This record gives sequence, C-alpha cells and structure tokens, in this order.
Amino acid sequence: MICRRTFLAGVAASFLCSAAWSQDEKVEIGVCTRDVDNALKYGFDYIEPGAADIAHMSEEDFRQFRDKVLASSMRCRSLNGLIRRPDLKVVGNSVSTSVLSEYLDVCLERCRTLGASVAVWGSAGSRNVPDGFPRERAQEQIAQFLRMAGDLARKHDLVVAIEPLARGEQYPEYRWRGAGDGAPRRTSAGEDDH
Repeated sequence: MICRRTFLAGVAASFLCSAAWSQDEKVEIGVCTRDVDNALKYGFDYIEPGAADIAHMSEEDFRQFRDKVLASSMRCRSLNGLIRRPDLKVVGNSVSTSVLSEYLDVCLERCRTLGASVAVWGSAGSRNVPDGFPRERAQEQIAQFLRMAGDLARKHDLVVAIEPLARGEQYPEYRWRGAGDGAPRRTSAGEDDH
C-alpha cells in the first residue's frame, strides 16, 4: 500500500515535470566526472566532479584542471562528495572544527573558482554516528558543522546542499510519528512507531 507522503510526492513531481516539459527550454544533462574531454565527446552539458578530489589536488594540478575547464565549453555547475577524507569527521569524539573549517574554506574556494554554485554534502563517512556516541551530541555537532559550512559557503557565494542518503548509510535516522496530541514526535529508527 502506498503511504500518503509517497502519494503526495508523486503528485507534486508529476505537476513539476509536466510544467518543465511544457517549456521550450532544453533540459541539461551532467555527468559526475572530472574528465572534461569525454564529457564533451559524449555530449554532456556540464560536469560534476568530486569536491574532495578537487580539494586534494596539488596547486599545480588544480591550476591545470581549472584552466582546462574554463577554456572549454564544458561547465562545472556543482560538485559532489564534499568530505571524503577518512580523517575528517563531523560527528564523534575526533571532530576538529578548525581542521574542518580550513579544509572547507580551501575546498569551497576551488569549487567557486571552477564556476560551481553548489557543493553537495553526502559523505556518509563524515556524518555516521559512532557506536555508543550520544545522538543528542551528534545532532549538536551536525548543527555546528552546518552553521560553519553555511558561513563559508556564503563567503564563497555557494550553496551547500545536503544529500539524503539511504537508511543505514547516514545519521540521523529518524521517523516522525504522532504523539497522540496531534504533534509529531521524532523517534529513532527501529523504534516501534505505531
């Protein structure tokens, strides 16, 4: 049986798609790669490389990549995989706000230099909650990270998009349920919600 949320999402998507298709504008197709030549060869409109890969490049490698992108007709509209370094954590006992801030500042500056307007934070490894770690503290750490990321994104005229990940892949895993008084209540996934 289909739930109300899925039904309403389908109705909304149908409306938006029909409105988009009725316009004369071309739908652009991008590819998650930094291979500009093959993206052009196969007719893609833009590339979406990994932000962590771009941040990891040496100054010389980044300069060469930047020059190649900016000299071509291919554009870099967004970047995915904002945090992929195993030593960078947003949640847990080993979080270093200063290291995260320094990394994000360089990474987002490079993203903007390539012409991107969005950097996507999926990066399950950076936001997974370690076993036994208090969920309330994890929520505080994520909120602190998002405030910092938002400030740095604003500085570089970018948006940080939060990618929803599959259950079991991310934190927090919560569902909403009625609390009996009509107000929704957040509960941990796996807890009985009826």
